[in-house]
Amino acid sequence: MSIVLDVMALSFIYYFVFLKRWKQRGMRALLLNTTMYIYICFVFYIDAHDG
Repeated sequence: MSIVLDVMALSFIYYFVFLKRWKQRGMRALLLNTTMYIYICFVFYIDAHDG
């Protein structure tokens, strides 16, 4: 259940905080920043759930 809450929180932050800013910078910046955001989310997930 905690993974669902984590994904919802990260999606909320991405959509309401970062997406508008990154869209204004162009499609290339949006793609690069989104890719890095997803990568960082995976790293945090692995680090947090690696016992």
